[in-house]
Amino acid sequence: MANYTAEDVKKLREATAAGMLDCKKALDEADGDFQKAVDIIRVKGLKGVTKREGRTTSNGVVLAKTENNLGVMIELNCETDFVAKGERFVELANELVDHLAVAKSASLEEFLASTLPSGQSVQARIDEGNATLGAPQYVDRDSVPAEAIEAERRIAEDTARNEGKPEASISKIVEGRVTGFVKEVSLLEQAFAKDAKKTVKQILDEAKTTVSKFHRFRVGQ
Repeated sequence: MANYTAEDVKKLREATAAGMLDCKKALDEADGDFQKAVDIIRVKGLKGVTKREGRTTSNGVVLAKTENNLGVMIELNCETDFVAKGERFVELANELVDHLAVAKSASLEEFLASTLPSGQSVQARIDEGNATLGAPQYVDRDSVPAEAIEAERRIAEDTARNEGKPEASISKIVEGRVTGFVKEVSLLEQAFAKDAKKTVKQILDEAKTTVSKFHRFRVGQ
């Protein structure tokens, strides 16, 4: 049996984020040599990337950073929420968003091919960490789609008629429903997160500024 202790297994697990059993096997194979065990886990981890290709990676983190009037955002995906909350996964995401702010890559492909201070490419670093970088998908929300408002209007009318409301009151019901719908899905009409008594539009008016465009960003979408 290889010469190592339970503390060595714990240390290897903390250094690699590998499972307890994998750490024990790696130390056995390395005859207790810690650095060799790290290399063994790293190689096996890289082999595992190929096996995981095509599997769903709908969890992860989204990080943003602004520096010298430049704003960057990155999404790092993984398969499970458990991994996404792990310290090493979050550290990797922070490392990558810091690098993106410096690299100023114009595309995902360019970013993956760029070189980190360690000398590794971003893609190699991600493979090493057994993670998958998802291409950011932005969905424009500049205004509420007309078809969505029309659908809400029809639902309100149908509901009012089915409940036997008189025609005179249907328009008021519809107006109220549509107004509520717009407040819920429209950025400017939503309550401001830090002061629910004011809308986003009121906050912008007080700051004498406007929003020309914004994006909705969701992990795994």
